[in-house]
Amino acid sequence: MLEQDRLEYENEDFSGEDFGERELRRVTFRKCRFGGAVMSDLITSGCTFERCSFTFAQMGGSTHSGTAFLNCNFEECILFGALLENCKCTGSSFSGADLTGFAIRGGSYDYTAFFESDLSGLTLDHISFAHADLRGCDLHKSSLQECDLSHALLFGAKLQNSDLRGALLDGVDFKSAILKNTKIDVTQAILLAESLGCRVG
Repeated sequence: MLEQDRLEYENEDFSGEDFGERELRRVTFRKCRFGGAVMSDLITSGCTFERCSFTFAQMGGSTHSGTAFLNCNFEECILFGALLENCKCTGSSFSGADLTGFAIRGGSYDYTAFFESDLSGLTLDHISFAHADLRGCDLHKSSLQECDLSHALLFGAKLQNSDLRGALLDGVDFKSAILKNTKIDVTQAILLAESLGCRVG
């Protein structure tokens, strides 16, 4: 149970707890469990969740600003309509989560797993997805302008009608990605050709 004015929690179980309309600022949670917790109206700012589990948590409509979710598990978590603004989610996994209406604005998702997630139609500009696992991810009609996709895994990713202009694509293998009417710039066209085995120039 959360305690007023307490700023650090470790190895605690918040499973099934109802967080109501609580607002958390600069609180740190390490190795905590939030399985099935009701966090729909939760607001966090500058908080840190490290190696925490949000399996089956209800986080739809929650808002998180400048919060870090490090190596966390969101399997089967409901994030319908949730907003993550300038958050750091390094090493976390959103695979299997309900991301309908999910919004990400800025931040870092390096080494984060979105395996087979539906991110279609989202605006994901200026976000870092370096080394992220985007295999089988549905990104059609999404905007990824100025993103860092360096060494991201895009095997089977659906990129139809997406916008990749200005994104960093170093080390990306597009051989199995689905590209159709995908917007890219001239520099990216060269990288894409090279990744497909072409010799440019």
